[in-house]
Amino acid sequence: MKSFLFILLVFTLSCSTIKVEHISKVKKFDKNHLVYFLPLTKIEVIFEIKEILYKPGPFAAYAKKYLGYDNIGTKEKKTYILNNVYAITKNIVDSSNLYVCFYKNLPPSLYNFFQSTHNKIENNNELNFLNNFKPFYFNEIYLTRGKETIYYKKIDTSYKTILIDSILKKMPVIKIKIDSLNTEEQALEASNHIFDLRKKRYELFSGDLEYVPQGEAAKYIYDILNNEEIEYLSLFIGKHYVRELKYSIEIIPFVKPYKEIVGFFSEKYGFSTAQTVLSEPIYVKILPEASFLSYYNQFANVKLKKKNNKTIPIRFPLPATLLIYSDDSELLYKKDILINQWGIIQNIPFRTLKEYLNSNLK
Repeated sequence: MKSFLFILLVFTLSCSTIKVEHISKVKKFDKNHLVYFLPLTKIEVIFEIKEILYKPGPFAAYAKKYLGYDNIGTKEKKTYILNNVYAITKNIVDSSNLYVCFYKNLPPSLYNFFQSTHNKIENNNELNFLNNFKPFYFNEIYLTRGKETIYYKKIDTSYKTILIDSILKKMPVIKIKIDSLNTEEQALEASNHIFDLRKKRYELFSGDLEYVPQGEAAKYIYDILNNEEIEYLSLFIGKHYVRELKYSIEIIPFVKPYKEIVGFFSEKYGFSTAQTVLSEPIYVKILPEASFLSYYNQFANVKLKKKNNKTIPIRFPLPATLLIYSDDSELLYKKDILINQWGIIQNIPFRTLKEYLNSNLK
């Protein structure tokens, strides 16, 4: 605020011949003129949501039988968590309050002021959806186990009596067959491997190995065994994949006090701008501060004794409190803000403004 007042001070001190008019009253533009605007306040409400996808393992149905794990899900499921809600304010152009400044000499500070103001104009989008999506996949062991047929060799040995040189002899007959494991047999094989890994990990730290590794070597072996167990265990208990979602809703409040439903949220369907089953609305409420009058009373009470063209329109924003809460009145976010369009526009004489700025910038 002080930087803005300082620019206005330089502006008033530098422009000895200056006139400011609303653009609707301007019929002719002189060579030296600038068009500037008063700001509107736009509020951007941002929702940060975590999506959790559960993908069941191919052996989920055998987790209880072979590992003793209860309540293992066998169907894919998505759940959503509302991680964070917050709001930011931005200034945009108030198209109904455009003014023309006529001057003789244009101070560099004034030019820089208008240039920086125009650079801060924001586009007004009703809904932005940013999805930081990273593709998720099971590793090779997950894709092969339970998804593809596992083949193995099965060797059967039988004996057949054969007459050789008038002597009966038993001769071995070996039959090699290619067979496949069904899903339950694969689950049994995977569970046995998990128990083997746990046994090796126990022997590593109990000292039952013939050679006991020390230090970093022991830690390295432990990590390999542990990571392999996690991967094989996921064949039974499944995996969870998480991605972060961000939604942005932009509003421009004109009516005070302001209250509006900006979206709906449910743990099953996440966030949407339309109501879904089991979703609850999320409200934005903006309440004006009653004490704002003291903020600009010294300007509002200024009465011009005679017509004076050497004035500049200034908008004094209204302090307000922004609340974001759910349908069950749970407060999600609270912030004190300034809303330009709720304030007053006052034509301040350059001389009065100069005296005020001098006393407040000391």
